Parts: sequence; C-alpha cells; structure tokens
Amino acid sequence: MLKYFPFLSITTDVQTLRQERPFLFLCVVAVATPSTQVKMVLGKRIKQTLADRIILEPTKTTDIDLLLGLLTFLAWGHDYLINKNPASLSRFMQLAMTLAFELRLNKPPLSAESNLLPVGSQSGECSGALCNSTRSLEEMRALLGCFLMSSIISSYLGHIDPLQWTPYMEECLESLRINSECPGDDSLVCHVQLQLIANESDCAVATKTPPIFYVKALIEKLDRINVPIPPSSQTDRILLASVYYTQIGIFSKALSDLSSPDMKRIEHHGACINTIRMALDNFFDVPISEYSGTSFPFFAHLARSIVVLYKLSTMKNLILDRALVLSSVDILHILDRLIQNIQQARSRDGEESAGGLLDRSMEIFTSVRSWCAMRLAEMKQSESNPSTTELSFTDASLFDFFPFEDSWVRK
Repeated sequence: MLKYFPFLSITTDVQTLRQERPFLFLCVVAVATPSTQVKMVLGKRIKQTLADRIILEPTKTTDIDLLLGLLTFLAWGHDYLINKNPASLSRFMQLAMTLAFELRLNKPPLSAESNLLPVGSQSGECSGALCNSTRSLEEMRALLGCFLMSSIISSYLGHIDPLQWTPYMEECLESLRINSECPGDDSLVCHVQLQLIANESDCAVATKTPPIFYVKALIEKLDRINVPIPPSSQTDRILLASVYYTQIGIFSKALSDLSSPDMKRIEHHGACINTIRMALDNFFDVPISEYSGTSFPFFAHLARSIVVLYKLSTMKNLILDRALVLSSVDILHILDRLIQNIQQARSRDGEESAGGLLDRSMEIFTSVRSWCAMRLAEMKQSESNPSTTELSFTDASLFDFFPFEDSWVRK
C-alpha cells in the first residue's frame, strides 16, 4: 500500500509503533482492515480522537503523530467514498495543513534565541519538535506528503488552496533527495517535483496567458525531471501515473484554445490523446490484487484521465477526427474493462469488504459508463442532424462522479 503514497517509512515493530505513534497506529489498522464495518467503526474513533486532541483538549501539544495518522487516513481511508461525502476530503486536508502549520514544518525550526511563543507552549520555553535545530526525515516526509495531498485534493475538489510552497520546503525536498533512507524517499521526491509543475500549469491558466506560450515550456521542464529519475523507478507504475497525470494536465489546458495555429492545436490534441492512452495502459498494468490498496492520489490520476478523455470524445471544437479519437482510446471500452477488473478485485476480497472502496468504485464507474454512453449517442445524433440542440460539456453531471473543479475541465 505504502508505495501508492510514499510519505512514511515505518521501520519499527508493531508494539513500538503502537507505543510511540498511537494515532498513526490506529489509522494504519483502520486503512489496512479488509472489513468495511470495522473500517467505519475505527473511522469514527479517528474523527473523535482528532476532535478531542485538537478542539476539546486544547492544552495538549500538537505532535507529528496526529499529522502522520491523518495523512494516512486521507490517503487510504476512503472515508469520502464509504460515507458518500466528497467534501470530507477538503475538510480533513485543511485540518492536516493546520497541524503542519502548528508544527511549523513549512518553516525553519525555531532557534533557542527566538522570541516567538510556540503554539501549545504553556511556559514560553521552546520544546519538542517545534524547536529541534534540524528537521528529521520523518518530519520532511510529512511536510512533503501534506503538500502533495493538498495539491491533488485542491485540483480534484477546488474547495481549498494547496499548501503554499516555500523556500524552506525546497530545502527539505533537496535534503530528502540527498539523505534518502529508502526507495520511497526517491519516489516521494519525484512525485513532489511533478506536482510542482502541475501546480505551475494551474497558475498559468489563471493568468489567461494563451497555452501556446507555456505548454512547451512546462513540457520541457517536465522532461528535465524525467532525465535524473533513477533507472529502477523509470518503470514504476505509480511514478509513471504521476508523470502522465502532469502531462495530461498540461496538454488538456490547450484543448479549448482556439487562438493557436491549427498545426499547434493538432499537436496538443494528439499529444493529449497519446498520453491518456499511455496512462490508461499503465493503470491496467497494476495487478488486480492491489486495487484495494491504492491511494486517493492514484484514484485522482485515473479520474483525470477519464474526465479529459470524455472531453476529447465530445468537445465541439475538436480539431482531430472524432472517430480517430474513439478508435485510439474508446472511453466506453476503457470503462467496461475497468468495471470488469474491479468486479474481479471485489470477488477476491470477500463479503466483509461489502460496501467498501471497490463496491463504491464499481457503482461510480458503472454510472459514468451509462452516462457517457448516453452523451456519446446524443452527440452522434446531433452531428447527423445539425438542427439538434448542441450539447454543452458543462450541462451534465459527470462532476457528480468526478467533482474536478479545474477550469480546464469546466470549459
């Protein structure tokens, strides 16, 4: 499971983890249990613990244990699916960022001479993680994991802004790269570098700058990241998913651009289709037995591929031949294959997982499949009968299933 969001390195035994990181231990047990009922019971305990520690017991000092546990719950708890409440993602993420701020993880540690009063200090004395002269790798991973998760949730829901990147966070990223203790550290560094480019792409859209001016520059920057990726990671499916996620995000921002020359639009549309195809092929290389252990970021990567593929399959100003697009990557075929795989994964997990991640995912993708089939049929009828009312990409409820808020999706 951890490889799908490598912000942790657990090297202790169970008893030590339970003693030193009790909240993290609770969250690990909650996300690892195959039983949906147990997961829901432990989920309530997790929420109550957060409320007690942060709201009801304000005299208790915030510690890294809370942040590590909450990020674990966000990544693999799938509470938003099990309880059918997508908004819980942004609420818990805001709470995680608050914990990171209270721990000052996004800033250099306080020195002994500092005049600032650390949050939670009753005596005015600097103590604990707040005033360590150096950050531990555990703290750096937590900070970078918080940035990564907040960026993806921000793109997925749009309810929050991601954790702001700071010069000190850049130092932490470089320090983790140099002092890597495990393969997960190398992967986390790459994921964060890719997400920084994805965020830069989102900012470029907000400036109203024509895509022709920034798409090439962002792709070149992405290529510079790909070059130093260790050979052992170049076939890593999870890392490749992040690469494709970033590329799709860049190319898709040019889909609605009518100001660029036709040849450049053909290049962007073609690159987007090709990247989606590679992203979906990469996803289908994931063993079915691992589906129940995938993280929210990995799900968001898949969702973006499907949403942008739908847009390409139905957009009115598509410069490529629509039949060519559908023959290259048929969205209905993709969804049929995905549903079949989820059904196989669900049958492996047994009845105790009923109502959990796979059941909810199957419901979502089955609904998406029916909805897409209806829209494609309406579009085909509209093209054969020009007098038919034109369809609008935003008139539908695809966002009930994948509530992306990116402007590039909403156009």
